[in-house]
Amino acid sequence: MLDSDENGWATIVHVQTNYGKDRYCQALPAAGGWDYCNFDHIEGKCVRFKLYEAKGNDTQGETAWSPWYGTEYGSPC
Repeated sequence: MLDSDENGWATIVHVQTNYGKDRYCQALPAAGGWDYCNFDHIEGKCVRFKLYEAKGNDTQGETAWSPWYGTEYGSPC
């Protein structure tokens, strides 16, 4: 994930699974701020994602949840 906008807002990916995981991954809040997220999901299960930006306690630009995708091959669940 890359945050390429030098505006002080951090890009965040929220990931949920159909087996109880609820995780967040955040890029550094500066242009060129990269982050690598390794969630280590169980194969054969399903995940979904949404994105938003955060600065302190404020959030903006929240997307809708993605469809559910399989953790093994990325096929729709």
